[in-house]
Amino acid sequence: MKIAPNRWWDWTAVLCFLAALITVSYRLSDTKWTENLNLVTSLAILGAVTGLLLGVSRFQRWVATLIGLGYTIVILPWQLIKIIPGEVAFAEKLTSLGSRLWISFNQFLRNQPLTDSALFLANMALLFWLAAMVGGYSLTRHGKPWLSMIISGIAIVIIDIYHPAVGNRGIAMALYIILMLVLVTRMHFLHRKREWDGEDVSVDTDTGFSWSRGALITAFVLVILAWNVNAVVKAVNPNAPERHRGVTLWNDIRLRFENVVRPLRGTTVVPREYFGDQFSLGQGSQLSDSQVFAVDPTITGRIGVPYYWRVRSYDRYENGRWSTSINNETPLATNIAVVSSERYTSRINIGFKFRPERNLSMLYAPSIPLTVSRPVTLMYDENVGKLVDVTVVSVDPMVRAGETYEVVSMIAAPTVAQLREAGVEYPEWVTNKYLQLPVEMPASISNLALEITSGIENPYDKVVAVTNWLRENIEYSQILPQVPQGADPIEWMLFEQKQAFCNYYATAEILMLRILGIPARWVVGYAQGEYDPNARAYIVRERDSHAWPEVFFPEYGWVEFEPTASQATINRPSGAGSNTTGGQQPGASAQIDEGDTALDRTVEDDPNAERFGSQNGLAANGWAALRVIAAIGAVLFIPLFALLMYLLGRRNPNHALPVVIEKTLRKRGMKVPAWLGLWSRFTHLSPIERIFIQVSWQLKLLRNPARTGSTPLEQITQLVDTLPSGALPARTVLEEYQKAAYSPYPSDYQAAQDAAKALWKLAIRNRLSTAGDWITGSHRSIENARFTRSR
Repeated sequence: MKIAPNRWWDWTAVLCFLAALITVSYRLSDTKWTENLNLVTSLAILGAVTGLLLGVSRFQRWVATLIGLGYTIVILPWQLIKIIPGEVAFAEKLTSLGSRLWISFNQFLRNQPLTDSALFLANMALLFWLAAMVGGYSLTRHGKPWLSMIISGIAIVIIDIYHPAVGNRGIAMALYIILMLVLVTRMHFLHRKREWDGEDVSVDTDTGFSWSRGALITAFVLVILAWNVNAVVKAVNPNAPERHRGVTLWNDIRLRFENVVRPLRGTTVVPREYFGDQFSLGQGSQLSDSQVFAVDPTITGRIGVPYYWRVRSYDRYENGRWSTSINNETPLATNIAVVSSERYTSRINIGFKFRPERNLSMLYAPSIPLTVSRPVTLMYDENVGKLVDVTVVSVDPMVRAGETYEVVSMIAAPTVAQLREAGVEYPEWVTNKYLQLPVEMPASISNLALEITSGIENPYDKVVAVTNWLRENIEYSQILPQVPQGADPIEWMLFEQKQAFCNYYATAEILMLRILGIPARWVVGYAQGEYDPNARAYIVRERDSHAWPEVFFPEYGWVEFEPTASQATINRPSGAGSNTTGGQQPGASAQIDEGDTALDRTVEDDPNAERFGSQNGLAANGWAALRVIAAIGAVLFIPLFALLMYLLGRRNPNHALPVVIEKTLRKRGMKVPAWLGLWSRFTHLSPIERIFIQVSWQLKLLRNPARTGSTPLEQITQLVDTLPSGALPARTVLEEYQKAAYSPYPSDYQAAQDAAKALWKLAIRNRLSTAGDWITGSHRSIENARFTRSR
């Protein structure tokens, strides 16, 4: 590697720097506060190598800055999307990462406990990447990596506070201190050596080694002392007011950021949505309007038939509790189709893109899922060793709030006529499970089912009759009283309470249908929710939590029905040959003629339908990913554009950002703000003029503004009178300005800049001293000087 001149490449210093960063990042990953913390170590190493190489390169600082920014834009997202597990498409990973960070950031701004560690991981990744890259660049370009080392030191101290290393006695902290002392000593020697070389002072070849060895020995001694001198901590009086103020300040900071670290591993359980093997009917509860998820279907219009977002189905009922007898499991790879031995007609493949607001271990997958964009585990029913029905789609690791996943499902779209003609030839695997009844089935429920369907022969019409009866005779109530002891819950609800919520509505319908010999099952999940045309998605809230019955029809499979009175009715297309009465769905108030074209339009005829896999559907997914990429690009482009304009302005003042904005405003006839005009004029000044203009700012700081129309000499005289301690640097600034403005001799820009910095330090110190004296009532400095002059 060819190193540019005046660089500070030294193998000892470089290795100490790398080892120190690796020590801190490894100490963080060793806490196991959350998954994927090893990414921080990788980013620290990549950032350090990038910074070191940019530092020794021949690139100018602005070029190296642009290159470093480009690496940041590429490498950080590339590493962070690894927290999205499984074989997921890049666009979906990027979208999920952005959504998770946005949700967590909003929770932090609202001072709410975070449920996702993605924001913490992203902050740590950004912190260590920048510290490593900037530190490496500062080390090899200027020989001063101290800011990064201070940040790393603070980080390892905080890590040790929240994750005490009791077993290994703080080896990571000790190693970091040793490496830092060796690095400091080595860099001090290299700086001195460069000075000695400039003064032609000969240095022994062993001098550098001796310095490093001395630093190493000193570091070991200090570490051993630190390990054994506990009296240092006890030296502070526990009752001292200073200690109390410090503890109070620290506790305030901890409380503010406690929410950020809430999702990290510890005693707090990360909440997730989960439906167990058993489900009690319960008493109901008040549900909130908080959003649970949003779903974007590729077919946005289904006439009369709402979507149902299924999570799990149950087949056995006993004593007010549903359970499942299905426990077969099989893995399903990303976007690999489910192979089922059952074939159904009048179904359409529809794609759904879900974005949950909660952590999920079971996915929402309506009707019959075909493919999932995540590697998942299917719980399924079998017949002769072959998969015939999927009851649960689970995922591990869970899908975090804000992530997205896609499902393609076969949605039932039969007409009323088709369901009437389905017949009663049910498969054996259906009748074995989905006709089960409780051991002690109340006769009153059986009698009611027979009474409701008296004179009806067709299974579909029986289902409609039972559904209608429940909607018309049972009042909806979110909360029910406790079921009397010894009473059957459904019998009590039907004949005494006559109030119910979805769990009871669906259970009552399923029991009555099974009594009639019609297979049915109990399904939980969420109702359709509200469609947001702007977001082109259904917004599903907690209040949409729902249970409903699904009825099996030969050739068509499981079909949803809606007995719950608070939900909208299902109005399927009548189809050819349906009559007026049979074509009406439960609860519909209007009569439907045989030739009703509104309900006869199926999904296939809907002009607003977007087919999954069509150009429109693919374009929608592509545009969604493009919008996320564009948003991230915009956030990163704004600082990049500002930096570019700043660098261009240094080369050509006419291209500076304030000049460009001022010209644009003037061309459009708009008023230019005063501050913008001053900023624009400042960019046209020469370097020496920019230094001299600071004299007027310093006089304003000292509350003695420069007089209008005063010459440079008068301004300097006024500054010296106001700030006598600044006489020498003030005269230096004046001399260099006069050289640049009035003489053919070159000015010393560095001397003028150093003098201006000295003036700023003196002015600020004087201003703070004056403020303190004013508070205590002893007016000195500037006020005394003004008083003396006035006399």
